[in-house]
Amino acid sequence: WIARPLLKARREGLRAWLRTRGARWIEDPANSNPDFARVRARADLAALAGAGFEPMRLAALAERLGPRAAALDHAAAALIKAEARFDEDRIAIALTRWREAPPAVRARALSALLAAAAGAEREPGADQAAEQQAAIEANDFKAATLGGALAQRRGQTITLSRDPGALRGRAD
Repeated sequence: WIARPLLKARREGLRAWLRTRGARWIEDPANSNPDFARVRARADLAALAGAGFEPMRLAALAERLGPRAAALDHAAAALIKAEARFDEDRIAIALTRWREAPPAVRARALSALLAAAAGAEREPGADQAAEQQAAIEANDFKAATLGGALAQRRGQTITLSRDPGALRGRAD
């Protein structure tokens, strides 16, 4: 865990505080190098601020939502542990008890399982996972792919595996 005590401090406010104390500081040239995502993100946030949006409101919202996101992750992990079975290159989900979990928990769990089945570095987007979750629970669902994973339904079981097309280079 990394402690970042000045994360909420704004650059100009920090510089003003240092000036009042006669302190000097060194500018890190990496802080203006657009090769770094953080520099591009700061530029985007500055553009939003120029349009009247206060970026720190977004940071405050993220902080308030953090515990809810953690609770959702915890519930999804519990659902995966209880209802997903891992067998070599396949993941099986029995839909009977899976459906008892709240929709957001099922979608979050499915997102993690799709990434695991695909061997992907990141999960599909939340909206995509929610759409896939709704699709696999439909009575007429047979199969679909998302993010390099193949979802197939047989009776009340969903099987997730690597999409054969992704293995041949079609996906991703």
